[in-house]
Amino acid sequence: MPTTCLVICTEPGRLEQQSLLLVESLRTFGGCFKDVDIISFSPRKHLKPSACTLQKLKKLNVEINCNDINADFTFNPTLNKLVSCAFVEQTSNYDQVVMLDSDQIFFNEPSLWNLRGEDDIALRPVHVRNIGLKSSESPRGLWINVYDLLGVKNMYYTRTSVTGEEIYSYWNAGMIVSASYRNLFGKSLENLVKIREKVSFSGREAYFIDQVAISATILQQGLCVNELPREYNYPFKPNIVNGNKIGKIENLVSLHYHKRFEKYLLQNPLSIDFENSDKLTWALGKSVEYGLFPPDIKTYARHKLRDMRRYLTK
Repeated sequence: MPTTCLVICTEPGRLEQQSLLLVESLRTFGGCFKDVDIISFSPRKHLKPSACTLQKLKKLNVEINCNDINADFTFNPTLNKLVSCAFVEQTSNYDQVVMLDSDQIFFNEPSLWNLRGEDDIALRPVHVRNIGLKSSESPRGLWINVYDLLGVKNMYYTRTSVTGEEIYSYWNAGMIVSASYRNLFGKSLENLVKIREKVSFSGREAYFIDQVAISATILQQGLCVNELPREYNYPFKPNIVNGNKIGKIENLVSLHYHKRFEKYLLQNPLSIDFENSDKLTWALGKSVEYGLFPPDIKTYARHKLRDMRRYLTK
């Protein structure tokens, strides 16, 4: 079994509870990966978790790194993961590194984290197209500029994990397993710097710039991709098409819940989407214990106001 390091990022606020729940779920249901090495990074100066959170992480056998390694991208917290994973690639001897969003819950062993001999990386497509390109379109705008800058020649398609739409290859950064010798994260970080310097992009595109850089780097380097099945990094979205839907929580490897808990006040969305089971009961209890549900009134109201604005502008 290859040596593996799982990288998460934990900063003050909701990431603290999310990281704790993620780690506890993996330690509980992770099978052969339940004792995997985990490093929690807090890479931006003055944004360190509470002493209580750090103590709880240590009790779960998580290594803590609060060094100021993200001094160059402090303006964008979404880049914390990429910087941290690149750091692990450069400073350790693990066979593979796993980049993981903290807003996930594990329910089964992620056995496919063991990369097959020919595979360089394993990950899932983006949930929805968003800034991606339809397969019926010619590369344009941000994408053609990035491809030209990085010398990307070979492009192919994938399908979004929520809507099933065919798009130019664009992958989700919520769970990425990468063979360390390929230096995917380090090269993606280098390419991201080039993209920021040479390519114009909108504020919306800037939010996803890590996924753009990683996806383009995969194509640039000609890496062999294993697209993980839908049970991995499963998007907790109410609009997921039937062909991608899973109704039993015990069939999931990991649930990527994003802000779904923040949009419901009276009924836990877990009980809406999934059939009753022991693991569902466990998840319902933990979502309350770790403060995911119910959300505070201000958070709930903010989402409802946003939904109302979207409805009125249609």
